[in-house]
Amino acid sequence: KIESDKAAKILGVSRITLDNPNRFIFDTIEARKQLAKIFREVKPELIFTHYEFDYHPDHVESSALTEAGRFYAKLSKSDIDGEPFFPEKIIYYFPNHVYANLLPSFIVNISEFIKKKEDSMAAYESQFIKKGNGIMINNCIAVNKYYGIRIGADYGEPFYLRNSLDICYFSKLFSGQNG
Repeated sequence: KIESDKAAKILGVSRITLDNPNRFIFDTIEARKQLAKIFREVKPELIFTHYEFDYHPDHVESSALTEAGRFYAKLSKSDIDGEPFFPEKIIYYFPNHVYANLLPSFIVNISEFIKKKEDSMAAYESQFIKKGNGIMINNCIAVNKYYGIRIGADYGEPFYLRNSLDICYFSKLFSGQNG
């Protein structure tokens, strides 16, 4: 928690987490309801979560839990607090634990944010620094360099969508013209 709080501060984001410790994340009915309640409270239009294919079991479970929690959030006949709500899209970020040839749905130019990304990863000292895995950070940055080249930028972040990418939807979303 200390490391993730530090990383969130570096990135300038707020976060909400379920009470599931590392290596104990499971797609259970109770966890689905907890996540659905958060979706109903926050009402996110976009959800970012792990890509379903990954070596880390927590990442695989997080992906499944996110999809199920999103479904549960829309249920009208349930004991979940709040009004039913269905987040518009789930965007999956690519795994760092898998060296596979995955085809992204889109790539975002993150050149101006690469230092923040590197610093936020370094905040997880117990995973990336103390275990001698500083090379993992370097590998992630190298992957971002590769995806940047694919879009004519210094660094790029790949994402995957199960459904179609609607450019008009994203333009409205990010310009503040929701409606």
